[in-house]
Amino acid sequence: MTTAEPVPPTDAVVAQRARARTLAQRRKRLWQRVALLVVVTIAMVLAVLLNRDTQHLRGERKLGQMVADELQKEFEGRRDPPLTFPSGRDPREAPLARELKELNDEIRELGQEGPEQAGAIATLERKRDEVERELDPLVRRRREFERERQRHYFNMFYVSQRAVHPDGEVGVCCLEKPVRFFIRTEGRIVILFDGKHYSSRWMPESEFRAKAKQLGFGDLLRE
Repeated sequence: MTTAEPVPPTDAVVAQRARARTLAQRRKRLWQRVALLVVVTIAMVLAVLLNRDTQHLRGERKLGQMVADELQKEFEGRRDPPLTFPSGRDPREAPLARELKELNDEIRELGQEGPEQAGAIATLERKRDEVERELDPLVRRRREFERERQRHYFNMFYVSQRAVHPDGEVGVCCLEKPVRFFIRTEGRIVILFDGKHYSSRWMPESEFRAKAKQLGFGDLLRE
C-alpha cells in the first residue's frame, strides 16, 4: 500500500497565510505601542502630580518657617514667650502709611490749584512712588500672617505646659486641617518650642495624631 504525497498549498493559500501573519504582527506592534503610550502617559501624569505636591509642600514649609522665625524674633525681643499668633506687622508700616496718605492729600490739593503746580506735583508723585515701593512688601507680609492665623490653631497654654514638661518640646500652633496632596501623605506644619527656640516641623497626619495630646493639641482633635 502506497502513502499519498501531501498536496502542496496553492499560491493563494500561501499568500493568505502570509497576509494573516503580517496582520497579526501589525496588531501586536500596535498593542505594544498603545501599551507603551499608556505607560508613558501615566508616568508623565504621576511626575506632574508629584511635582505639584513637592511645590505645595515646599510652600507650606516656607510659611511654617516664617511663623517660627517671627515667634523667635518676638521672644528674643522681650525675653517672654509670645502668647498670641504673630501679627507680622512691621513697625515701619504705620509711619509709611501715614506718609503715603499725607502725600496723596498734598497731591490732590495741589492739583486743585491749577497747572502751574505740575512741577511740584511730579516731585511729590515720585516721592509717593518710593513710599509705595517700601510699604507694599510690608503690607503683603502682614496680610500673609493674617491668612496663616486663620489657618492655624494656637495653643494658648503652651507656656504653662512647657513649665510642667521642661525637658521636652511643646506645641505652639499647628494647621487646623491637614494638608492633602495628590500622591504624598497628608500632614501638617507644627510649630514647636523647647524653651529657647521656636522651630517649624512637617508631621505626617498619622504622627501628628499620635503626638497631638502630648504636644498640647488634644483639644483640636476633639473639635
